[in-house]
Amino acid sequence: AYFCSEKVASHLEKYRIMFNYFEQSKNEASAKSIDFKPKKTTKEQLKWFSMVITITLLIFVYLGFDKYDRYQKKKQLEQVKEALHIFTTNLNKGNKALYDVSFNINKAVKHTGDEKKIDDTEKKYKPQSIKN
Repeated sequence: AYFCSEKVASHLEKYRIMFNYFEQSKNEASAKSIDFKPKKTTKEQLKWFSMVITITLLIFVYLGFDKYDRYQKKKQLEQVKEALHIFTTNLNKGNKALYDVSFNINKAVKHTGDEKKIDDTEKKYKPQSIKN
């Protein structure tokens, strides 16, 4: 109100125009309505974002462990196959050695003339092939 009156000090005269503008602006009103709904805060957005990241991370961890578990089972299966192959190979070698021994025994028995023992021994110790 002071700057709108005619009694303004001369050294404050330069501010009179500015204060008159403010006085006139007080009476202006906007025709546009303003919506005062609160927007989502960054705190809420951060909360949702962290939940999504956590769920995604858990899914990837689960899938990673599942894949690793399948890899370990496949590796164990290969080791069992290899061990069984070695076992059958050595078993066949042992059967062949037993057959050779029985063959030598049969040769010795043939020289003594007891043919019945020879047939029984061959049937008993003849090696059978073990398939892989």
